[in-house]
Amino acid sequence: GPLKIKNDLIKKEFNESDINDYLKEIDDSIWEEKIKKQIKKYLSNKRLSTNMIKLKLLNDLSIKGYSKEMIYPLIENISLNDENNIKEEYKKAYKKYSTKFKDNELKQKITNYLLRKGYNYSDINNLV
Repeated sequence: GPLKIKNDLIKKEFNESDINDYLKEIDDSIWEEKIKKQIKKYLSNKRLSTNMIKLKLLNDLSIKGYSKEMIYPLIENISLNDENNIKEEYKKAYKKYSTKFKDNELKQKITNYLLRKGYNYSDINNLV
């Protein structure tokens, strides 16, 4: 991203004003395409909730040097069908924990598992 490029060039002792001038010449649509490519990659991961995908995208893109002002407009409209995903993850968790735990302890383990995946507590309680 542009911020990472800028920081790397400053470390190599390039003039900051020259860097800013050069980065301004680059069309924003190029940066947007790179962000959209990253979003597409994350959306292929069906195991994560919408919230978790947004958080991971925000974190990863920030590390790669994109500003939050560039990221937010592109990720705010992301929505997946979490209902099907949470049911699949519930089945996996139940299969994993049902042999070791019973009743409330099983419910607690499944709830924690789904919370770590980024699902809402209310959605989890409706399912469990």
